[in-house]
Amino acid sequence: MREHKHLALIVFALGCFLTIGVSSCNDDKTINLNDCILNAPSYNNGIKKIIDQNCSGLSCHTSNSETFDFTTYEGIKEATGSIYNRITRHTNDPLFMPQQPSSQLDPCDLEKLKVWINAGAPRD
Repeated sequence: MREHKHLALIVFALGCFLTIGVSSCNDDKTINLNDCILNAPSYNNGIKKIIDQNCSGLSCHTSNSETFDFTTYEGIKEATGSIYNRITRHTNDPLFMPQQPSSQLDPCDLEKLKVWINAGAPRD
């Protein structure tokens, strides 16, 4: 009886070790984009933060910019067609955005932007 308890403990520990090892390897290499959008993105629920971090800096789309103003919801909403066009280009394309050093968007942020634009760019 005692041997069965030890065997069960060893099998349990080995199962935990294998599960942790396999999941950590997969997490490093693959991203499930569906996990990125568990909650429907809206301007106030995630999109503003992505735009602020990647698109409306001092040299980008500000209220003084010659292009779109990304400092307000209205300015971003007006530019959704252009945003979608630019973020879906190949990163080597000179029209790809954002054009800052190491400018590739996080895959989850990119997916959130696409889903948000395709949903009509809701504010809330």
